[in-house]
Amino acid sequence: MKSLLASLMMLLAAAAPAAAQSAWGDLDGLLMRSLTAGTPMEGAFWLPDAPDPSTAREAIGVAYTHIPGSAGSLSISVGYFVRQNGQFVLSGIISDLFGHNPRQPVFAPDHMAITTTTLRPDEPRCCPTGETTWIIDRRSLRAVAAN
Repeated sequence: MKSLLASLMMLLAAAAPAAAQSAWGDLDGLLMRSLTAGTPMEGAFWLPDAPDPSTAREAIGVAYTHIPGSAGSLSISVGYFVRQNGQFVLSGIISDLFGHNPRQPVFAPDHMAITTTTLRPDEPRCCPTGETTWIIDRRSLRAVAAN
């Protein structure tokens, strides 16, 4: 009985994030259509200006895709999304941004910012431990490393 209860609890816990994400709509589909040209995603991140889907007005979406022919290398595509007519649409592609595990979005009037994990000097490509904060100009959508 304990194992049945434990299994049921694990199933309910696994379903919770999917149920919470459904309030955002099909984010995987949106990011795939907008950022990957049909290439399957290896990972994706949605960084909105508010945690509640009903109040979010803009977001940064990040998609990672496998580079064909490589031994596990990923390509990154980053987009700026805005809410129009009740749904998010791609407003533009953000350039010159690199790294893994994007986090800590900031949405200021003249810029946006996110932090990613990046390589430090002399680190192996497998194991980055550095952090880079990227400042994104709202007009050009070009990212520049702040540190």
